[in-house]
Amino acid sequence: MLLDPVGMVPHSQRWIEYWDRPFYLYITGQDRNAIRQATADVFHAVMQYEDNPASLVVSIPPSADDLP
Repeated sequence: MLLDPVGMVPHSQRWIEYWDRPFYLYITGQDRNAIRQATADVFHAVMQYEDNPASLVVSIPPSADDLP
């Protein structure tokens, strides 16, 4: 079984839930190194997962730059 750089099984539910938090921390500016080991697969999976109400990424309010 192949593991990602942090020892998770890629594309598993646990993997997506794990990576959701580092992306939340990165996007909110709390930890600019949180996604340092993330791959393109991680990025795509987390962006798809943001449709899930359990996603932390989806809970980020839009910034003033994102508003019309």
